[in-house]
Amino acid sequence: MTTETKNPRNTDAYKPRAIPEALKVIKGSTLEKLTSNRKEIEKHSNIDEKGRDNMNDQEVVKINGASFALLVKNLEQTVKFYSDLGFKHEVIGSKVKHHHVKRDKLTLILFEAREEDEVKPISSRYEEQYFDVCCYTNAVDVLAQEIVDKNITIVRKPNYTSHWSEFTFRDINGYQITIGGGIVNKELISGE
Repeated sequence: MTTETKNPRNTDAYKPRAIPEALKVIKGSTLEKLTSNRKEIEKHSNIDEKGRDNMNDQEVVKINGASFALLVKNLEQTVKFYSDLGFKHEVIGSKVKHHHVKRDKLTLILFEAREEDEVKPISSRYEEQYFDVCCYTNAVDVLAQEIVDKNITIVRKPNYTSHWSEFTFRDINGYQITIGGGIVNKELISGE
């Protein structure tokens, strides 16, 4: 399988680019020959340390994380809740203070509501919307056990499969957080 990419140095020519995954469908001596040249192919398909596509000399844009802004009832109690779950707390900004709680690549930006009834998670308004924040991990089972050990309300119990595992818990403001992805203990997978 190849894709064609315009070469910026010669706009009239097209340069085919092999996709490394395509090598998996080729068998026999052709596969051996291509595998020996795979490093050369990967060298041209990798992004360099400056975020540029080596082959096309173009910027490659990536989103490296996300932050979710949550309106909370009590800022101090919410910071404590997430700190107890291993999140780090920091205050950012001078004129407008932003309270960040962060664990790995998940950042929640907390704003205290002026009135408690302003806090209305989507999951509390629409039954079919079972989460307000969804995050991904390679250890759903480990995080589920952390939540259970801290007696936090689980609203959708863990479902472990070889393709996708997830569970959902509720924080002290009513926000439902879904954690999905892979698991560490493969013995938890039920007969699919």
